[in-house]
This record gives sequence, structure tokens and C-alpha cells, in this order.
Amino acid sequence: MRYQAARRSLIAWMLTTAVLLALGVCGMLMGLIKAFGAVGGESIDPSQKARVLAEGISEDMNCSVFGLLPVLAMSVFLVIITWRYHWSKTEKTLPRQ
Repeated sequence: MRYQAARRSLIAWMLTTAVLLALGVCGMLMGLIKAFGAVGGESIDPSQKARVLAEGISEDMNCSVFGLLPVLAMSVFLVIITWRYHWSKTEKTLPRQ
């Protein structure tokens, strides 16, 4: 019973991480589209191109960080859980002295 609850929470954590990663990638692509639109767009005033390019790059970087932080947190979480699981298994199988 305890392991089922832990498994459900782990699956929920993984789904949340996947959704946040997808949102970060979508935002990153929107920032890149904005940045490249500023460089090649004829509808933008030439004096404003640098500002719009910088805004697009800033949006891209912010969304990249937003997408990568949950993945890094999830990786650390999984390493800790895996380490604890394997440690508990090996601790039970070691002979006592």
C-alpha cells in the first residue's frame, strides 16, 4: 500500500515535470520566432529592431530556464529515490557480523 502511494506521487511528479518542460519549450520557440521576426521583419521600425531582438532573446532564455529547472529537480529527486531504494535492498541482503 505504501509503495503504491509513492508510485502514484512519483508518476504525478513526472507528469508535472513533463508539462512544465513542454511549456518551457513552447515559450522558447515563441521567443526565437519573435527574435528572428525582428531581424528579418520589414514591418518593424529599424530603430526598434535591436529592442525587439533583445526582448525575443530574453523571452527565449527565460522560458528555457523555466523548462530546464523542473527537469533538473526531477533528476536529483530520482537519483535520491533510486539510491535509497537500492541502499535498502542491499542493506537487507548483507550478512550481519
